[in-house]
Amino acid sequence: MPRYALLRLCPPDPLAVAARTPEANAYFDAMMGKPQDAIERRCYLAAAVIEASNPEDLFRKTQNIEEDWTKVHPPLKGSLKQRSTCVGDAILNLETGSVLLCMPQGWQEATPVHADILRDIAHDLLPLQG
Repeated sequence: MPRYALLRLCPPDPLAVAARTPEANAYFDAMMGKPQDAIERRCYLAAAVIEASNPEDLFRKTQNIEEDWTKVHPPLKGSLKQRSTCVGDAILNLETGSVLLCMPQGWQEATPVHADILRDIAHDLLPLQG
């Protein structure tokens, strides 16, 4: 089964939101399906490595609907305290190197430049692979 690195869009500091900083604007744009600026500003954190048959399976497994998803589908690596996957997050297929962005409707392949940035961020987590 493929392994994916899950890259979380990180919320800005509350003061940045109040001041309407470029980082806060990038975060909110990413939450609306326009993650380009957030990726370029590196507003992401490598959060977990997850086994899933495909991106849709990963999305289904990483939802906190009835209970914490990490109790039902523990990540192979990463924190055991996770929020649900949502628009703005990204995944890196560790077998193929492809990077997909979670969009309002499905997944979209990242541009080569944005994929390289997200792969670089994922390297924070990749040494933890076993």
